Amino acid sequence: MENYSILEGPQLGLSGTVQSWEVINSDGSIARACYKPHSNLITNYGLESLYLWNKVGSYAWTVTKYIAIGTGTAEPTITDTRLGTEVFRGERNYDAYNADSYSPAGGVDGYYYVTRTRGYQTNLGDLNNDVSEIGFSPDPTPNGASLFSKHRLKDEYGNPTSIRVNSDQQLRIKYIVSISVTPITTYTGSFELSGYTPTTINYTAGWQSCSNFDLVAITPWQSLNMYFFSTSASFNPIGTAASIGDVSTTISQSTASLSSDLSGGYYVLRDYAISTSKCAWPTGIARVAINRSTSNTYTWWMNITPPIIKPDTHRMTLRMKFSWGRAT
Repeated sequence: MENYSILEGPQLGLSGTVQSWEVINSDGSIARACYKPHSNLITNYGLESLYLWNKVGSYAWTVTKYIAIGTGTAEPTITDTRLGTEVFRGERNYDAYNADSYSPAGGVDGYYYVTRTRGYQTNLGDLNNDVSEIGFSPDPTPNGASLFSKHRLKDEYGNPTSIRVNSDQQLRIKYIVSISVTPITTYTGSFELSGYTPTTINYTAGWQSCSNFDLVAITPWQSLNMYFFSTSASFNPIGTAASIGDVSTTISQSTASLSSDLSGGYYVLRDYAISTSKCAWPTGIARVAINRSTSNTYTWWMNITPPIIKPDTHRMTLRMKFSWGRAT
């Protein structure tokens, strides 16, 4: 017999900001600059790219690895995948800007987020153009249809502008992606478990340690494990990397599929099949968690009440839904 249900898992919101741009002369002086932050548009492909590109080998934030620079003047739209007229694309890190930061434990004013700040600086000779648009991509292919985000450059007054960058000058960009978590407090819900009594299973869930919470969108070929426990655990304030120390049973993802919803967001459905011999504890399945670190801290978990008693004559399949979209 196989029980089957869908559980609503973690949700993320993404936003991007071009924090500053500078044109650097060969002697290091600043020819022109804008230090007023402007929002940039994360494209539909950008939302998809969290699933398609985010995990390559060991964990790395790869979806904004390459900067694309162009001369087009149209305002970006969410369906754009390319610049209007691309003149350069490449990996041009400016390490002095690169940093990740996190909200303090518990969040601030109802929000918890990580910011991934990345710097880019072209080499001398990369450009000899009037630059008016930029984008960021996980793909190095010149003019590839793969922009995570796109931005029409603005001046300090918020007006669209073009920036002259000569061959003996460099363009330096500071770009920030903010990833927000919702909700920041624990939440309750229920799901139906067919073929089981009681049919309605209640749970309390919450984000915990969040340094790599964007891994909920991990690519399909890099399976996201779930961890099942026979005991529940007390929740800590969001962002607290606390170890819960129990021994768990690891269940690997069997399938995953990406879909979009009517609100413009994306979600991935991940199936987990528990065999007859797994998790057949007398006290039942009391907790499910994701993203275990080497110190036994977890990004997110749910306590289940009452615990699900799964005899060793039964299999159980759970489908988890993980969602993300543009932050509002």
